[in-house]
Amino acid sequence: MINLLLSILLWFIKFVPLFFINVFTMIFAPVICLFVTKAEENSITGKPSMFPGKPREFLIKPLRWFQTTDAPLDEFWYGDYAGWPKTGKTQADYDSSWYLRYRCRVAWVWRNPAYGFGTAWGFVDKDIVIATVLDNEKDWNSGKNVHSYWVFVNSDGATGWCFRMQYYYYSSRCLEVFIGYKIMGDTIRGKKLVAMQITPFPIHPLKQT
Repeated sequence: MINLLLSILLWFIKFVPLFFINVFTMIFAPVICLFVTKAEENSITGKPSMFPGKPREFLIKPLRWFQTTDAPLDEFWYGDYAGWPKTGKTQADYDSSWYLRYRCRVAWVWRNPAYGFGTAWGFVDKDIVIATVLDNEKDWNSGKNVHSYWVFVNSDGATGWCFRMQYYYYSSRCLEVFIGYKIMGDTIRGKKLVAMQITPFPIHPLKQT
């Protein structure tokens, strides 16, 4: 119990600066996204390239903390994502319009702000063992009030945790919380990312359970 309490305290110590870094990133993303370079995807992310040999967009190295560490800056366009500013646009539009490419960069940084910081301060994924679990994920997006949590340890003796909750207050509107470390997510540069999502107004199509 003491180790868990210390882990929660350590997460909170990370959360405070990460919160302000995220706010900074959201405000200044339109400026940050002006400073771009191109490189082979694998050479930066270490992951297989979506388009081998094709240069992809990345923030310049001093600013790379503000973008995703596992995907290029143009991922919003090339990945399986929908919405502004892609709606109604074609690949020809994207290739011919600097402004469209720029808006897609901004949209990607807004979607994943300050990802590099969250990676660096993540939980070391080293022989992780789940110690305690309450898994109600089957009821996620069902309209039921639901919460799940995981407590885990790695081979260094460090304790980590994850807590997810949906509290429905009107129809398909809910308070959604995801804090701790993303134990279910990908391991990026040997870390499970810091989770710090508190969303008061999401609307989810309700699935049948």
